[in-house]
Amino acid sequence: MKRFFNRVLKWTCIICLWWGITTTAGAQFTVAGYKRYFAVIKYENKDQLVLRKFKKDDAESFLIVDPAALGTQVIPVGNLSPKVLSWQDVLSYFKDSPYVKTIKDAVRLSGSLQDAGIIHGFPKEKGITLTIDLCPSHKPVDRVIFTSLITEFQRTEKPVPIAISISGRWMLTHSSDLKWLKELVSSGDILITWVNHSYNHRVSAKAPLKTNFRQKGNLPKPVVLSSSMVMAMKNLGLKILSCY
Repeated sequence: MKRFFNRVLKWTCIICLWWGITTTAGAQFTVAGYKRYFAVIKYENKDQLVLRKFKKDDAESFLIVDPAALGTQVIPVGNLSPKVLSWQDVLSYFKDSPYVKTIKDAVRLSGSLQDAGIIHGFPKEKGITLTIDLCPSHKPVDRVIFTSLITEFQRTEKPVPIAISISGRWMLTHSSDLKWLKELVSSGDILITWVNHSYNHRVSAKAPLKTNFRQKGNLPKPVVLSSSMVMAMKNLGLKILSCY
């Protein structure tokens, strides 16, 4: 089991498990030295988990997640005193948290070629569950889809919650679409969970599932980390999800 967890960690950098979180439409900033870094810190009067360490506009910064609420923030390191952890330490330290329980549930299903990972919400939860995949399309976003969703579903729930899968390349080549989507969030029409679909999202229309996309094997860490770094640069305020 330990070996299996390590393998999952290596290729999915496991916690962008949900680098998705709810977005805010703030200004873009520069990111450098972006790397995986696990530590526990005391922040806002509770234990929070550091997932990444990098420089934000030359200021040392952490990407942290609240293991109970699954919300993420980018914060300055400042005078914080991080206690560095291994991934196994993380699983042990936060073993009773929704964060680790969700990860373990996703890992349990990760051997499937389809419907692996997180495939449902809480059984008693009421509301709307919508997912949209925007990559690897080179075409502009069909905005009518989103305006129609808002018109139809806001009678039931507003803002309308949507999970949107995007790749690093999509973000860099669809800046106007990304800006428009973030504006919909700011206006309170939709609430987006951004799903990390890797940087390139290379898919073959002919290759079988077992050798397609993330199943090609030996993908370097930058393929995984680059996309989440672009998400940070685009200031997509994060709740945690990767679709690998």
